[in-house]
Amino acid sequence: MGYGSLLGMKATDPYVDWLLDTFDWLVRERGGGPQCLLRNHLVTPTEDDFPVADLEGFELAQDYFAFVREHAQVGALQFELEVVDAANPGAVLKGVPHGLTETPKRTEPAERIPVGEPLPIQCLFDDVLDPTLFIARTARGIAHYWVQAARSPHPGGPSSFEFAVDITSTFLGFGIFAANRAMAFQQHQEGFLVGWSTQRYGALSELELSHALAAFALLHTIEPESISRHLTGNPRAYFKKALKTLQPRLREIQELRTLDVQHSPYRTGARDTSRFDANHPPEEELAAESPIEGVRCPACAYIPDSHDWWACDCGCEWNTFLTRGTCPQCHKQWEETWCPSCDNTPKHEAWYVE
Repeated sequence: MGYGSLLGMKATDPYVDWLLDTFDWLVRERGGGPQCLLRNHLVTPTEDDFPVADLEGFELAQDYFAFVREHAQVGALQFELEVVDAANPGAVLKGVPHGLTETPKRTEPAERIPVGEPLPIQCLFDDVLDPTLFIARTARGIAHYWVQAARSPHPGGPSSFEFAVDITSTFLGFGIFAANRAMAFQQHQEGFLVGWSTQRYGALSELELSHALAAFALLHTIEPESISRHLTGNPRAYFKKALKTLQPRLREIQELRTLDVQHSPYRTGARDTSRFDANHPPEEELAAESPIEGVRCPACAYIPDSHDWWACDCGCEWNTFLTRGTCPQCHKQWEETWCPSCDNTPKHEAWYVE
């Protein structure tokens, strides 16, 4: 986002304000502080988090990706890995702002992904040879859809969508990977001439991502050394500096740990998966709703639709009226169901109209 420098970043800088606003938004979207502490954890480049078997090629990529999905804990969202040939990077870069061509221009509406189909996560085949890059890319892909599916707009508006995706990837636990692969330096040689080039893999810089990682560490009270030991040169220095920069905001960050936005885990609202688009933030109107027949709130007559999801305290998110109040993951039977319209919590059975 271009805010500050290593020596100039302060706790009152606009980026820090936006970062903490985004963390507040993410905690609310995740279901509150207690839910975040239950579901989010720091993912590290170790065998503890990625006990990958002796595999190669696409099978290795699938194995890595399975662990990324598991660690992300994004409820009922379903994903499908799509590995493309390195000779055609345009398949991955299509529609994504980058420095290889002129700024992309949309000449026709983006193709939407039909409701119910797996959401594609694309990466280059050669990424598998660099596990840190592969994990950073695929985690960011999951964060992309998670931000699109949010029930409320993220801070900063549409222009900050890609920045919010980077913060979300860190918030979901992948901050070490994001910071380490935010920037790549490559040497190239042509004859006797030797030069260097750089490539940024996300929207935020190493410095900005390191501040996000520091905020994650403070939120989860993680010992700094358990993070810094996995960081490379610049991110390690930035992370240590960020911990000091954020100290004046520590109380603000720690208050998120107890933020209660739902009084009960069994409240979520709507996640509209009909607006998913692999390359762009949501810009069009929501797709037509699909009301659930024979169900309405006994207090206000609100009729839920296919976009309404509820969350169980085990972390599962689903449409409760498809299972008559039974969590499909832990099989808990919920006796009451919160209404996203009137904010009352009637008995679940009272929702059904004879």
